[in-house]
Amino acid sequence: MTDAAFLERLNYEALVPAAAITNGVELVIREDVIMTRSEQFPAPDSTHACLLRAAPENAEPLLDEVIAYFLDKRLTPTIYLSPSCTPADWPDRLLNRGFIELEDQESWMILDRLEDFQFQPFNQEVTLLRVSPENVLAFAETFLSAFEQPVEIAPMLAELLQPSTTLPDTFHYLAQLDGENAGTVSLIRCRNYGIIGSGGIVPAHRRSKIIAALFHAAYVQAQQQGISSIFGQTQAGSYMEHLLGSNNFRRAFVRRCFMLG
Repeated sequence: MTDAAFLERLNYEALVPAAAITNGVELVIREDVIMTRSEQFPAPDSTHACLLRAAPENAEPLLDEVIAYFLDKRLTPTIYLSPSCTPADWPDRLLNRGFIELEDQESWMILDRLEDFQFQPFNQEVTLLRVSPENVLAFAETFLSAFEQPVEIAPMLAELLQPSTTLPDTFHYLAQLDGENAGTVSLIRCRNYGIIGSGGIVPAHRRSKIIAALFHAAYVQAQQQGISSIFGQTQAGSYMEHLLGSNNFRRAFVRRCFMLG
């Protein structure tokens, strides 16, 4: 079974090329902590600390540093805890310092031995487009619609995503059905692993042929890139976790999210 700490670190290592060329994004990767932030979209999934690993006597100083990092930038300190974090009493330490645990947990799902899978062609009524700078706005609009977020911020999101469309190991896909933009998915290659993300389907097309097409796009691209395992994150207990499970993924571990109150 793949080590949780390895997957967490690999996930952020895969983001380094995009972070380096994207304005307003910072990524700090250290042995004792990983911190990431986005000035334009400071949501917990893009602005947080994780993989805190310290000796008990160094835990509080590390926490002080993490809190100061976000407060200095006028951001809410947010920390994700996984089974790889040490010491084991991090939850109690955070609660004692005024953090509040969010109800939703983050499930990390993984598909191993991708090379052993044979995938059937998807329904040809679905059109899959590789996203480029020319259609990144359509990708952003569809992604926001899928998560029922304001489409008005699509230009800002497109500007944020545009640099990544030129990276050789990053693949964004836009799915269309009957001429309408209906779904999105992304795959980032790092070593022989693939990180799947940005998976969303607009409400009108959920539980349709779009799902199979999006998974097909990610799987085939991963196989072409020589990727042996794919992993990604979703809300624990959600429909997407069930969907990933029905498409050969298994739960690797769960992360808990804490925000300073």
